[in-house]
Amino acid sequence: MRQLKSAEEIPGSYGLPILGETLEIFRSSELYLWRRFQQYGSVFKTSVMGRKRAYLIGPDANGTKKRENR
Repeated sequence: MRQLKSAEEIPGSYGLPILGETLEIFRSSELYLWRRFQQYGSVFKTSVMGRKRAYLIGPDANGTKKRENR
């Protein structure tokens, strides 16, 4: 099992105080997520409406794997 990282170790940005990256996310959430994925990888942090969040994109980031039928 992998060790969890602290918030300081997770790549990303909290953006502006209180507002965070809210405006960019509301403009286009799909584009925002794609850009952050390209910049930081499948795990990154952000702040939306004053709340800090971590995004985990894809099965590897979420610790899930598809099981093959035998």
